[in-house]
Amino acid sequence: GAAYVPIDPDYPADRIAAILEDAHPMAVITVESAGVEVPVGTNRLLLDDSATRRALDAKAGDDLRDDERSGPLRAGTPAYAIFTSGSTGRPKGVVIEHRALVNFLTSMQERFGLAAGDRLLAVTTIAFDIAGLELYLPLLNGATVVLAAPDQVRDPLALRSLITAA
Repeated sequence: GAAYVPIDPDYPADRIAAILEDAHPMAVITVESAGVEVPVGTNRLLLDDSATRRALDAKAGDDLRDDERSGPLRAGTPAYAIFTSGSTGRPKGVVIEHRALVNFLTSMQERFGLAAGDRLLAVTTIAFDIAGLELYLPLLNGATVVLAAPDQVRDPLALRSLITAA
């Protein structure tokens, strides 16, 4: 039930620090290799930690119940906050509500009509707003998301191989 703030681990450390300072996250979900400095007092969940893996593997894949949420889920509840460069060069957070995300995805589904059996190649950094389209639209409609690694996205031949293999 909480909003998320996507941060590209390839961002410079000072940009990541500025985003975390502004966002005041309850927790940072990351991997050890990202080397993200977490603000003092902020929880850090390492996805590549063996204890974390065991705990996640033991968790049922059921939907959250309302009593498990941090608050009620409503159309006006924030879904995520995306940070732009802003005119000053300092990252500026923009909150996207669930209603805006759902309206956008509904509009895109009406236009593209993804269905089970379709595959969508996701090439955008999670920190860019359009990543929501690449990730959520196929999943909401029974299609498959194919994730391109950053090195594949930057290499035209590797990207071509990924596309033809998909």
